[in-house]
Amino acid sequence: MYVAMNLCVYPLFLIYISELTEENPVSKKLGTMCLLLAPSVVAFIICGALYYSMNAQETSEFIDGYLYRNSNPAHSGLGKALAVTHIICRIIFAIQVITVAFLGIKKINHFNYTISQLYADTDDKEPQGLNTLLILLVVASVLSALANAFGRYNFIDTIWLGLPAVTFSILLFSIGWIGLHQHFSISDVIKHYPQENTFTEQYENTLCQELDRLMQEKKTFLKNDLRLEQVTRELGTNRTYLLQALNEEKGMTFKEYINRLRIEYAEQLMERNPSLTKNEIATMSGYNTLSSFYRNYNTYREEVRN
Repeated sequence: MYVAMNLCVYPLFLIYISELTEENPVSKKLGTMCLLLAPSVVAFIICGALYYSMNAQETSEFIDGYLYRNSNPAHSGLGKALAVTHIICRIIFAIQVITVAFLGIKKINHFNYTISQLYADTDDKEPQGLNTLLILLVVASVLSALANAFGRYNFIDTIWLGLPAVTFSILLFSIGWIGLHQHFSISDVIKHYPQENTFTEQYENTLCQELDRLMQEKKTFLKNDLRLEQVTRELGTNRTYLLQALNEEKGMTFKEYINRLRIEYAEQLMERNPSLTKNEIATMSGYNTLSSFYRNYNTYREEVRN
């Protein structure tokens, strides 16, 4: 059971990240699901069959000699086969750690890029703490491997026995806590952005020029929680054309474009009305929180001034 659960921890976490960040998640792909969970199922069957095939003496030698003291089990063929299976499972686990860390971070970064294309304000939409949790999982796995290499018997009847228990208890609590505080996912994006139409109005100028005109005349960028869909509706276009125009003509995402305009506007407010407080400037510039204003101000102020 331990070996089987060990080999499904990282695949399950990858499935969880996929549910949060992908429109077509792993859970909807039967072949991928089978591939991810196959090592756990196969290990459970092989280890269970070998373990229950050993007699009492072979079981005792395996547990005491291999599991606790990292030595080869006496002369038992079944014990040696089980030991080899455990070693193979450790190698598979190490591969899972590296693979899931890489794919997980890639999926999270792609999701963050997607919402930066669709929303002007992303502070409450980015996955909370998933990158940190991935790092914690990797660190915990490395510590576990080191403790195992050192030998379980060295932890018996000592206070250090509590170290792995506390470490993994904190890790499990962190997974639950971070999961509880995920208030935005790909499902929310799908709600905000249903299937788009292909119709788009024809303009005398380029789409970006029309976008600039809209922002100058209506100050649309000052709306709180502005979404790309609201802008495309006012322009009479669709998000594919507008995102393509922003990327090709301005080389920026929707989030970058809107926040540059907001910070430029905030600079003008501060120059014309020095008596305004920072909180007033943030609100008048379209920001929901002062922290969001400061974050974007530090990011874009030099570009705006230049």
